[in-house]
Amino acid sequence: MSRSGYPHRTRKRLLFADAVVQQANLRSLSLALRFQVIAVLKLESVVSMSALAAAVEEVSDATIERLEKARETFDRAGQLDGSLRAQLAIGEQFALQGKADDASRVGREVLPKARALRNQNLISMAERLATGNSVIGRFASGRPPR
Repeated sequence: MSRSGYPHRTRKRLLFADAVVQQANLRSLSLALRFQVIAVLKLESVVSMSALAAAVEEVSDATIERLEKARETFDRAGQLDGSLRAQLAIGEQFALQGKADDASRVGREVLPKARALRNQNLISMAERLATGNSVIGRFASGRPPR
């Protein structure tokens, strides 16, 4: 048993799950920024947007699978905040794919739990997803983030 109260093996799984969430967030932001650059520089005629969207969906689907496993790891360890971060990252993946309804649904599901935790960061992220104003979703749609 470590100082954190978790066995070493559980701690390693939680660290890995956290890394999966962080990696997904960075990957999403990177892809969304590419959409934004294409829109700002008006490169749609040079870059096949449909090919880019198909590539994003393929990468995003694989990322969602990894995030689901990370969420399950957090759930097994009783780490609600980690589970909610993983769910929000899944919502961002939906926003990146242009699935606004799914992204909004995730935000609405997470919001009451984030409020119960009184975690302002999670509340803010969930509210943005629920209202269709997530940073990644706005970048991916070509709208500037607020």
